[in-house]
Amino acid sequence: MANTEPSSLPNWTGVLYGLGLSTLAAYHQFKMAPVLSEMAIKFSYSPLLSGSFMSIYAVAGLILARWMGNHMHDKDVASFIRNILILSLLGAILGLLLPQSDIAMFIARAMEGIGACGLSIAGPAVIFRFMRPEQQGLAASIGALWIPLGVILASLLALWPDKYLGILDHQWQLNWIVSIGMSLLLILSTMFYQKNHVSLTRQHKPAPDENGHMTSLWDSQTHRICVILTALTFAFWSCQNIAFMSWLPSYLAEDLGYQQEQAALIFIAPMAFLGLFNVLAAPLMRIFGATCLLTAAILGQGLSAYLILYTFTSEELIIQFILLVVYGSLAGVTPSCLYRMPSLVLGQQSGTKAFGWVMSGRNVGVFSGPLIIAIALQFTETKWDSLGITIIAACLISAFVSLILMQKVKALTT
Repeated sequence: MANTEPSSLPNWTGVLYGLGLSTLAAYHQFKMAPVLSEMAIKFSYSPLLSGSFMSIYAVAGLILARWMGNHMHDKDVASFIRNILILSLLGAILGLLLPQSDIAMFIARAMEGIGACGLSIAGPAVIFRFMRPEQQGLAASIGALWIPLGVILASLLALWPDKYLGILDHQWQLNWIVSIGMSLLLILSTMFYQKNHVSLTRQHKPAPDENGHMTSLWDSQTHRICVILTALTFAFWSCQNIAFMSWLPSYLAEDLGYQQEQAALIFIAPMAFLGLFNVLAAPLMRIFGATCLLTAAILGQGLSAYLILYTFTSEELIIQFILLVVYGSLAGVTPSCLYRMPSLVLGQQSGTKAFGWVMSGRNVGVFSGPLIIAIALQFTETKWDSLGITIIAACLISAFVSLILMQKVKALTT
């Protein structure tokens, strides 16, 4: 399979293609959240079933992320990407046609979730493939944009006025139709790369060690430990992040007194700053170093969440809003630093295998965060106490693991 010549990098078309893959993964997952209340009423979804429509994504990631990462490692990645895009497309079509069937919608969400698992791994690996080696920090920042882009797109479409939908019967249908269109576009793009024999991920050739023997960095225990520590850091960080973001709309409406539409718009603000600081993390990593910046950002998120939930009152809305922006900004820096770790540790040998580990860590946190909060609710007076305890504890553990990671990476790079 032919490669893009190094002189042609960065290939921004390829970078946008990779970002499109991972953004579609996020959009599939979050397209239901802003319209779930409408769908639950119309189709009589139970609370348990409604929750399963979101949690199936984390379950699919827990079970399949490492396998998918390993499978795409040194394999025909384009064919695999095409197949999981087709799977998620069929899931979206099934959900659009049979939303009234509990079983059909659950199967549809499971199909989308399996596809999203693979796309979330392939996307950043493709982005790194089409960037120059000296631009890996920027590649990490672009790769981390997938969540805010997917969430913002889903939220904006859900706010689109009914009167402009024309032929559509219900608001939620627009979210599904957009996901179908995105899937078709990316399938055609993948087929184009296949036809032109363009390699979508790096070729994982062994490198000579100090004795001249050809070896893979995956054979080094120290390098594997660094990747595992990255996954653990991501697990605890995503645990608190999904907890905070999941409860934030309720907090804005119930505790701060905003209307549902106002809360939805305010929710977009920290997500927008999250996306902005995904990109700004690239120059910040060059200044402070990815591992140092990672630890500082995690601790900063814990502090800002504590101040939001425990220090300021509901009357101090401006301060609350500023703290939400600070939290969202730091939440943008953190995943960029985490996505930087595979290439920082493994260099040109990083790829889907490493991102399979990293995304497994994320999925552990996404799955466990809501469960931990549910358990904590049994032992605290209010759900905001439960939320605060979960976020602060997870931030502290995540920061501690990142400190260990910092020492390991420093030992490798000095």
